[in-house]
Parts: sequence; C-alpha cells; structure tokens
Amino acid sequence: MLLVKLIALIGIVPWCLSPIFALLLRQFVPLFHNVAPKVPPKGHLPRLSVLIPACNEEDTIDKALRTLLRQDYPNLEIVVVNDRSTDRTGEIIDALSREDNRIRTVHVETLPSGWLGKVHALRCAFQQASGEWILFSDADVHFSKSCLLRSILYVEKENLDHLALLPKMTSRSQWARFAIVSALRGILVAVKPWHVNDSTRSEGVGVGAFNLVRRTAFEASVGFEWFKMDVADDVALGQMIKNTTGRSHVLLAHQDVAVEWYPSVEKVFLGLEKNAFAQVARCDFQRGVIIGVVVLWMACSPLILLMLGEQFWAMIPWGGAVVTSIVFHRSIGLSFIDSLGSFLFGDLLMGMVILRSTWLGDQRGGVIWRGTVYSSEELQKGMRLYFGDWLTEGLKRFR
Repeated sequence: MLLVKLIALIGIVPWCLSPIFALLLRQFVPLFHNVAPKVPPKGHLPRLSVLIPACNEEDTIDKALRTLLRQDYPNLEIVVVNDRSTDRTGEIIDALSREDNRIRTVHVETLPSGWLGKVHALRCAFQQASGEWILFSDADVHFSKSCLLRSILYVEKENLDHLALLPKMTSRSQWARFAIVSALRGILVAVKPWHVNDSTRSEGVGVGAFNLVRRTAFEASVGFEWFKMDVADDVALGQMIKNTTGRSHVLLAHQDVAVEWYPSVEKVFLGLEKNAFAQVARCDFQRGVIIGVVVLWMACSPLILLMLGEQFWAMIPWGGAVVTSIVFHRSIGLSFIDSLGSFLFGDLLMGMVILRSTWLGDQRGGVIWRGTVYSSEELQKGMRLYFGDWLTEGLKRFR
C-alpha cells in the first residue's frame, strides 16, 4: 500500500505543476487581438497567398473558404488543393473558384512515394502561389473578417518571417472537448510556446490552422523536403523557419481563428491515431505502452489517493486543475468546465488513444492515414521533431 501511495503521489505532480505552464503561456504569449495593429498604413500591402490542402472535406470546405472570401485584405489569392478526394470536395472547390476568381484550384491525383499527403499537397499549392507572404492553413478553419489584414500588419511591424496563431479549438461533443484540452496541455509542455517569441531561444512552433511565412524566408530554408514525412508537419514548419532566421512569433487568437478539431470522441481516436503512434510512441511499442499507462495512472492518481483514505492529498491536485482552468479560460478562451474535466476524463481518453494507436501501429507496422499506408520505418526516418526527449532518455535507462 505504501508503494501504491507513493506512486500515486508522484502521479499528481503534473496536476500541481500545470498552473505554472498555464501562467507561462498567459504571461509570455500575447493575445493577437490586443497586439495586432488595427489601422492599415497608407500604400501597398503585399500579396498574400492562402494555401489549403483538402482531402474529403465536403462537410467543412465551403464554410471555411467563405470566411476567407469575406476577408477585408485587398491583395489576396487562395490556392486550394483537392488532394485525391473521393467525395464532393473537388466539385465544391471548383464551384467556388468559378464564383470568385481569387480562388485557384489544384487537383492532385497521385501521391509520390516518401511524402505525407498533406505536405505534398502544400508543396503543390506553394508552386502555384504568387504571394510575398504565404499562409499555410486547413480546410476547416474560420477567420474573423480582419484577421489576415491585422496579421500582415503585425509581421511587417515586428519584422518577422513567421507567425503562428493558436486558434480556438471547439467540438460539438463534450467528451471530445475534454480530450482536446488534454491533448493541448500535453502539446504546450512539449513545445514550450512561451519561449518562441524570444529570438535568443531555439524553440519554434507552428500551428496547422495558421502558419504565416515570408516567402523569401521559406525559400532560404531547407523547404518541404526537410519535413515531408513528419506527421507534426505544422510544428516542423515553424521550427524550420525559426532555425533559418530566428524571427518567429506565436500569439493566442481564440477571438479571431477557430477550428472544430474533432466533432466526436470517435473522431478523436481516429484523428490522433497517426500522431499518437508516430510522435508520442515514436513507432515504438514499448514506449507507447509505457506512456499510455503513465497517462492513465496520472489521471486516476487523485481517485486512488482518495480510496486509500488520503483526502488531503487527493484534493491538492484539483486545486492545480482549478487554477489552470481559470487561466486557460481567461487567456485562450477555453471553457472552465472543459479544462477542468480534461484532467480526469480527457486524460483517461488520451491514455486510451495512445494505447490503442500503439497497438494498431504495431500490428500494422505503421499507420493508415487518409487511405495511405505509411510504414514505421519511413515515419521514423522522416521524423524531424522529437517531443519529450527527457522521457526518451529515461526510457533508455529503464531498458
């Protein structure tokens, strides 16, 4: 019993430390709505190309593109890639391009060997883009009317080469929102966004919903070839630009950018399958099982302490969860209930996501994503970002 109690006490440590990470985020990652200029300067605004890969996105692509068409940015083009879709995605994009000539459509029929589908689609779009600035985005993102204008004004004012905006991540499912916030907490600890805006630090970060890049900086970098097989392609892109020029910022933009990450718990399990196996487990069965079990244990630690009669120690982690939820609500617009529930229900779901994806990845010898099979060997070879290296070293010693 003493050993179980000790391990449970270790399990509540992340709960107690979580307010520190939340406060670091609030203190060092500004709100886009507060810092981005609102009044455009006189004179020319640079051409902006928005690149959107779309694979079987018939339910989201129309509404997402229409938020772009309503933008007040005067020098805009939108390049949309229909990436081997088997639904009506291509038809919808073509219809919108006939309706508004700012939309350009690229149809991709085949995927070259050694490329992730999304990265290849972005490369195809980039080859067709003419903008001085390139916005890499997704097919389910919604923007406020002046978001693009204010983004360009901000990067020009700060002399940046890259800007990532952290969107409001929503879901129509309460349980999916618990899992989304749990995943977000893990990502924040892994990538440490509070260091990104410091040009003297090496940390970089990218966001799939909004990666704005100066074209000349991207062309000066190693380019798509560097991260063509990294499932965390958005983060890799941001890190690549930070490595190249050092001029990269990340801002909180829940008032101006929104995306429904996953509409249901089923979609959470399916959507995070490749990331959990490739990035969390790193295509390693033992690593994935250990991390999945640790996440489940941390989620249950307060309940275990309560069952052992340790009411005082069982309540302390909930204090950390409450403080974190308050900070998240005020800084990135997350619901207090969603954040609080993520510490128990969300972490339980994420632990199961990791274990399930690890088992499936081991059985398949890789992942199946958007109908394409990627082997563990090619995923490991193409990985450019390594989250949680402290854990990797610990597992090596454990073995």
